Amino acid sequence: MLTYERVAFGLTKHPSHGYRHLLGRFAQHINGITYWDIYVDDTLDATVMAQRLVDMMINAKSIHFNLDGMISGESDPTDIYQSGALGAGEGNWTNWEFYIILSTDALFGKTTFYFNGIIVKHELTMNSRR
Repeated sequence: MLTYERVAFGLTKHPSHGYRHLLGRFAQHINGITYWDIYVDDTLDATVMAQRLVDMMINAKSIHFNLDGMISGESDPTDIYQSGALGAGEGNWTNWEFYIILSTDALFGKTTFYFNGIIVKHELTMNSRR
């Protein structure tokens, strides 16, 4: 079993200004890796991708989640959590990742959340849990 020091999650592309390297830049900032750094075969099978993402979370020593582009005047952590509960898939992967982390105590406990480049308290996300 592989263990990853730091894994990064968050939007790949910022919805407001379209910057496409948001997750990669965030991963560099925290000296971490992303799904695409580990799995280069680029499968589009949602079941396989979902299992790989969960395995990545479980095998990480620490998880770092970038909320930039996810929280806005139109959506808050509770909205993200509720959308994520609908399941993994096109247009909902990052919401689902957020949902999985918040729904799993072991994952939540090793996750640091960031918003606008600043570490945010778990209280921001705690109200969204279950």
